[in-house]
Amino acid sequence: MLKYNDPSIYDTIERIEVHGGSFATALMTTFRLADPENKQRIIDTWPELFQEFGPKGIFASPQQRVHSYAYEWTKKLSLYKES
Repeated sequence: MLKYNDPSIYDTIERIEVHGGSFATALMTTFRLADPENKQRIIDTWPELFQEFGPKGIFASPQQRVHSYAYEWTKKLSLYKES
């Protein structure tokens, strides 16, 4: 079982954001904003999600690796509405 402060947690979150559905993506946004206690509650409530996308999950293989410079750049972009 992953812990909120596990070194692999943010790689797991990236995989969930890329390969998970809209609910999982929204849940990871909540995870990023949560305090440590609530981060662990999210992990404990949806353990199958963190197992499937975790360090031993199918998406953690080198062939499925989502980390890239382009991903890092685009996830930090935000859209601004021009007035």
